[in-house]
Amino acid sequence: MHEDGRVASQRGRISSATDILRAVGFVVVIVVAVVLLAPRRHYDAIKEIDYTGDLASARALAPYHVLAPEGLATGWKPTSVRYVEQDGHTMWHLGYLSPAEEYVGVEQSDGPAAAWIRQQTHGGRLEGSMPVEGELWSMRYQPDKNLRSLAMTEDGVTTVVAGIASYQTLAELAGALE
Repeated sequence: MHEDGRVASQRGRISSATDILRAVGFVVVIVVAVVLLAPRRHYDAIKEIDYTGDLASARALAPYHVLAPEGLATGWKPTSVRYVEQDGHTMWHLGYLSPAEEYVGVEQSDGPAAAWIRQQTHGGRLEGSMPVEGELWSMRYQPDKNLRSLAMTEDGVTTVVAGIASYQTLAELAGALE
């Protein structure tokens, strides 16, 4: 009977371990199902910002006129802003979500123009130029990132308007820069 008692005890342990594994497996399946099936609201992750204070500070500090759009059509939402001084140069960034919910950014610097354009366009290839509000902007496209850019250098300051949007959308933002 001693032998039978041990066998019964081992069977009980095996059964308990199997039951625990089944329960854990069941919980994991439920958690995975909830995560995969639960609706998510990703569009809430992008918040509209007020950059007026940052713009005033950047304009007071920068050795050039920092650009920002005025009079954009309804639906453009500012989402990011940054002013940085680095290695003797300044950099201004203002990000927007277009009415079509495409990201477009304004990038401005008094650093070396060619390097700034290459960096902001991710090495986009030159596709020509287009006039925007009487100024000629170069058009660049980076196919790996589907990134279009407009770039212009004036008085030692280079401005790039870039995004996953059409050239027309980029020109709308570039044309509103004051």
